[in-house]
Parts: sequence; C-alpha cells; structure tokens
Amino acid sequence: MIRTCLIALCLPALAGAAFAAELTAEQTVQKVVQSVDENGAVTETFLAADAVAPGDTVLYTLNYANSGPDAAEDVTLTMPVPPQVVLLEGSEFARNTAVAYSIDGGLTFAERENLFVGEGADVRPATAEDITHMQWAFTADISAGQSGAIGFRGVLR
Repeated sequence: MIRTCLIALCLPALAGAAFAAELTAEQTVQKVVQSVDENGAVTETFLAADAVAPGDTVLYTLNYANSGPDAAEDVTLTMPVPPQVVLLEGSEFARNTAVAYSIDGGLTFAERENLFVGEGADVRPATAEDITHMQWAFTADISAGQSGAIGFRGVLR
C-alpha cells in the first residue's frame, strides 16, 4: 500500500534500484498555526489539516524509509503542488538533494530560475503560483535503515 502511494507521487522518478532497496514513503499534510507570545517570540504548532481555509499555511511532508538490506541508489522523489495551494518560495526542505520544479504538470523539471511561462513577447519568469510539482534528486544513496523527509509549505488559495 505504501509503495502504491510512492508510485502515485513519484511515478517518473523511481528507478529499479529504489524498489529493490524497499524504499517506502508516507505523505502527511498539516496546518501550520503561528502564535506570538508577550516577548514577540513566534511558536509554530502543526495540526491535522482537517479544517483549513483560504490563507492558511499548510506543510506537505513525504517521510521516506529504506527498510531493505541494500542502499537505494539514484533516488528521485516528486511531489505535486495541489492546484488549490500556492508554493511558499524557499520553503522546500530535504537533506542531500537537488530540487527541481515543474510548471507543466510534472512533465518536465528545471531549476527555479530557468522556468518561464508564456510565448514570444509574453514570456515571463514563472511565479510560485505557476509551480505544479517539485522534485528532489538525492545526491547520496539512501542507506539501509535510513529514513528522512522532504517537503514544502504552501498557502491555500
């Protein structure tokens, strides 16, 4: 069941080595609530995203684990940015990865500064609202027994 989830999120990205290594993943979505105390310190609380409204910040996380005996090599994980969410610029996180972005539904990926929308004289740099998918290419193997997380924040439209 978890592997089905992984395939749905990462279909173009996972190669045979990742499957052989028994790499699994589970996605969570949480509502981010900020509070400020009397000294001005900001605290974040993460709640189930059961009740969210436009303007709310949400955290999308994909927790992965390699439960197999071998390292997972050349792993790339892809997450969609739901159409009702705008990516918060610079909010993506992961260790030992290179991040690429898509504006065409996950068909192609490029570095953020190389994404443009439009044709001819109407070309403009892609904005956070144009991002449809994010892709993390691991720069190191995921060792047997290793786990971690990738993710991003967004704001509900």
